[in-house]
Amino acid sequence: NSITAEEERWLQQHPITRVAVMKEWPPYNTIGKDGEHSGMHADIITEINRELGTQLVAVTFDSWSEAYQKAAEGEVDAIVGLSWSRARGEIFDYSQPYHFSPFQFVVRSGDALISTFDEMAGKVLWLLRGSVLEQTISNKYPEIELRFGDDYATIYQKLLAGEGDVVFSDIGHKMLPDGVTASADI
Repeated sequence: NSITAEEERWLQQHPITRVAVMKEWPPYNTIGKDGEHSGMHADIITEINRELGTQLVAVTFDSWSEAYQKAAEGEVDAIVGLSWSRARGEIFDYSQPYHFSPFQFVVRSGDALISTFDEMAGKVLWLLRGSVLEQTISNKYPEIELRFGDDYATIYQKLLAGEGDVVFSDIGHKMLPDGVTASADI
């Protein structure tokens, strides 16, 4: 058990800790037909509960933006998979990083691969709504039109329907839907 006295007190005051997760964000989160939460975040929650004797409980949300909002408002106690930024650091306390997932530019199969933001002038780039990268990309590359979706499944549908040129995604290559291709990791 490697928690501080302050963390121990917090856990005693919060015997059930509600953790925001997305319903469908493979390989991190998936909710099966039986309603069971599985994936990497489910495994981490299970291991923390086993190791610390806590009762972390996954609370599922349909979209990343909704999960983030509920965590920021305190309607849930924690959120998993949240990239750090200064602004977010004002709202949330972070654990040590437990996973790094590189980003890729994802295009329709057959389209030219994109490997840098400089290649995207005049193109439409999709991001998850609330992405930590939104402000950086819009400030540094104002010639890129940004669009936002609540989950990657919807964003990929938009890309495949021709409603944009590129998705900037941290979903691994093996998890991409048919009809799209990813660049090298960035």
